[in-house]
Amino acid sequence: MRIALLSTFDILGGASKAAYRLHRGLIDKGVNSKMLVGIKTVDDRTVYSNIKKTDRVLQSLLFFLNSVPTRFYKKRRKELFSPAWVTSPVLKMAKSDNFQIAHLQWINNGFISIWFIKKIKKPIVWTIHDMWIFTGGCHYAGDCIKYITGCENCPVLNSNKKNDLSKWIFNRKLRNWKNQNFTIISPSRWLAECAKQSLILKSSRIEVIPYNINTEVYKPLDKTIARNIMNLPQSKSILLFGATNSLGDKRKGINYLVDALQKIPLDKRNDLAVVVFGSSKPENPLITEFEITFMGEFRDDQSLSIIYSSADVFIAPSLEDNLPLTIMESLACGTPVVAFNIGGMPDMIEHKKNGYLAIPYDTDDLIAGIQWIIEDQQRKCSLGKAARRKVMENYTTDIVIKKYIEIYSSLLP
Repeated sequence: MRIALLSTFDILGGASKAAYRLHRGLIDKGVNSKMLVGIKTVDDRTVYSNIKKTDRVLQSLLFFLNSVPTRFYKKRRKELFSPAWVTSPVLKMAKSDNFQIAHLQWINNGFISIWFIKKIKKPIVWTIHDMWIFTGGCHYAGDCIKYITGCENCPVLNSNKKNDLSKWIFNRKLRNWKNQNFTIISPSRWLAECAKQSLILKSSRIEVIPYNINTEVYKPLDKTIARNIMNLPQSKSILLFGATNSLGDKRKGINYLVDALQKIPLDKRNDLAVVVFGSSKPENPLITEFEITFMGEFRDDQSLSIIYSSADVFIAPSLEDNLPLTIMESLACGTPVVAFNIGGMPDMIEHKKNGYLAIPYDTDDLIAGIQWIIEDQQRKCSLGKAARRKVMENYTTDIVIKKYIEIYSSLLP
């Protein structure tokens, strides 16, 4: 069984990290897997890119060219929007006969164009990490459901024209993919339901398979030791928040977290410490009268495992999300999670069993969930054990890779 995973990045961002974990899991289970990427950063001979470090200028140019069509919309929202009209030269390798199945991952930022996909003359499995595959260019549609009938008047572009860029992209997908027999893998039930309703994917095979995680790396560590390593206070309850670009990506909900924290009485704040990873310390403080430690970015799993283990609760106030790796990682380390009850959150978080699902966008309920966890030591311990158990029963590499191998086998003669 020879599989080629195609991804813009190898480990930069949650989607690519999930793809790389899948890739390594397949190899560990004896599958001949290789990963074709636009930007390679890992020292791994099974990850390929024909764009050398000296050719990064070319890749930067492709990133820029891919964004050109959106630049005509001066009032567009500052959200990711991908026209996908250019293709990286790395994809010459994708025409090779050395693999039996092409497994697409996150392929934007000038890596794979809409039209190029039909040139891949092998069965295509596509893990969707967001909504882009079935929209007119946005990655998360918010309240918009035009992907069900056909995109136009795009709210992300702030467009009042019917024949705008979103409609052009949407129709291009319909035209180029009409004869493609995709097997779609959604990590969450929520994203799968959205895909099933969409005009572009309604006739495709859609399966739900979650991400996998290495539970030998992400595992509970002694909290005292973890805090010593990270130089964090021993006597306070630690509230952890983090994501890729955690402060810059509004979708991750930093504004809602700040609003929730401001509702904590001043006399209670001395007992708490807030720790943030994924961003450096901002010039202007997020909130006063609060101890906030900014850890910056962590690229290695071992450090992330330690930081999760040091916390009493992980807070994930995302406004829209698929199946965030941060939540899975926190649960694997035995740290309960508080999040809004949206997207793929209820797939991982069982309300008041291994965490707390707050009423969407209700910061009063968000802070109530945080306090409910940290105020009772015995309850917190029970939640932590249930968190670890949830991961061991659903997201281990053995469990997830077995499901993927079954999918691959069904597509081979």
